[in-house]
Amino acid sequence: MCVSRENAQALAKRQQEVALELTFMWPGDDAGAVLGGFTATGSMVDAGVVRGDFRAARVVGGGRRAVKATLVLDGRHGGLTLQMLGSFGAAADGSARGSGHWVVAAANGLHAGLAGGGTWGGLENSRPSLAGIGPAVARATCIGSLRRRTAPNDATRGGEK
Repeated sequence: MCVSRENAQALAKRQQEVALELTFMWPGDDAGAVLGGFTATGSMVDAGVVRGDFRAARVVGGGRRAVKATLVLDGRHGGLTLQMLGSFGAAADGSARGSGHWVVAAANGLHAGLAGGGTWGGLENSRPSLAGIGPAVARATCIGSLRRRTAPNDATRGGEK
């Protein structure tokens, strides 16, 4: 397929790389509510609260646990709902590395109309939960691209969500 320079530049402007840094806590069980914070850099700049739902299967092949999360990123400029799928390795000492894919399921505020996704990598620390002294903590970095399908309309501007 041949694309003109102008069309290629327009496509590049509509689809830009983004990095999302997520840190959240959950009870440490195989399922539960998550709560934490996020920062976004690149084509989307924002920061705020992460909340949502996390579920992990007991074990898939090779001692890895399949994970699924629906996370709502509620930032100063709007919100994103992410669907995350992946797996974490065996956690012999209460910590495990994971990776997978993410996709934007919904967007609002100034982020309305954004679509996209990418890959994530992270570290889970369940030691506090296993010791009964606090919640498990996870940190994940999501790298990918976002594109604007539509411009935010007046109903989604100004922080209304």
